[in-house]
Amino acid sequence: MKKKDRHIEALIERYFDGETTAAEECELALYFRQAGDDIPDEWRTCRAMMAYVDEERMAADTEKQVPDKAVVMPMRRRGSVRVAVAALLAAACVVGVVLLTGIPDSRENYAVIDGRVYTSRQVVEREAMEALQMVSADEEDSFSALDMMAD
Repeated sequence: MKKKDRHIEALIERYFDGETTAAEECELALYFRQAGDDIPDEWRTCRAMMAYVDEERMAADTEKQVPDKAVVMPMRRRGSVRVAVAALLAAACVVGVVLLTGIPDSRENYAVIDGRVYTSRQVVEREAMEALQMVSADEEDSFSALDMMAD
């Protein structure tokens, strides 16, 4: 493994442990922007998260440059940032669990949906996509999923 790869791997571990500085996070984001597809498979999730954070950061910077929207938009953007942070934390937890427990053999995979055990990959994927559609939110309504859960 190259020295640069070891450094990036250490930064990724520190990032998921919540120990990176803002400068280190910028270094990670820059690395993933420039590396393209020439990264190990296990880093692809981190690259996707960094791209999402960059996109949100650019959107926030763009809003700061528009003076007439600066008064109205900050409260709405805070909600989106909270949703983004929650999504990143959830993704980090999933990645952490996978890294700690390993990927199980496909014969051991199953899902419990409404109290029933399913082993069919197609059924689980269909149910997961339906669940994601139910809780998805657009930019106009960042908390629509929370409203659905309160009903």
